[in-house]
Amino acid sequence: MKHITEIEPIADARGVMHVLHAEIDVPFLVRRFFYITGVPQGAKRGFHAHAKEQECCICIQGSCRFVLDDGVSRGEHVLDAPGKLLHIPCMTWVEMDDFTAGCILLVVCDRAYDQQERICDYDDFMKLVKKGSSQKPE
Repeated sequence: MKHITEIEPIADARGVMHVLHAEIDVPFLVRRFFYITGVPQGAKRGFHAHAKEQECCICIQGSCRFVLDDGVSRGEHVLDAPGKLLHIPCMTWVEMDDFTAGCILLVVCDRAYDQQERICDYDDFMKLVKKGSSQKPE
């Protein structure tokens, strides 16, 4: 599955602009967004999956590394330019690290946050993948 989409910049003497379209570049209607800043050197984030939510991430400034795991394969993706959009489908385990100083990571989501559908234990995630389910275990 393709995870990275290159967003073509629009540049002129006034600067550079990147334009994203919901349901075209971002493969869903955006219902929520947040951004991550001030990540201490060496800190790791993520280490969870969402049973139903999908996300797209853009490193507006700086860079960071993602490891995505769908339960069958793992892949590494470095976001190091504001024109790189990373799509994270539901039921994908996410690990993030190597944040540069001043990194600004924008995340857009297809739904409001729901703690109940967040999977924070890798073994639980793998059990759900093996069952072919996106229902979080009780």
